[in-house]
Amino acid sequence: KRLPDLILLVLMMPVKDGYKFREEQVEDARLANIPVVAMSADRGAQAKTQGMGVRHSLRKPLELEELLRIIAEICG
Repeated sequence: KRLPDLILLVLMMPVKDGYKFREEQVEDARLANIPVVAMSADRGAQAKTQGMGVRHSLRKPLELEELLRIIAEICG
């Protein structure tokens, strides 16, 4: 089974937020090394994601060119 090359993670979700998802992701050896780009409208999200090991933290609304640049940087 092929794993994703990158996870685009919205931090504020109704059932399981992105923080919980990321916590569970790093606990799963198969998924732990998949790079994550976190996204949130929360002004404090960048500070909150500092210790989470995400590759980038973007503020919504997203700048499409920035997102595409980051995807290209990570995925080649």
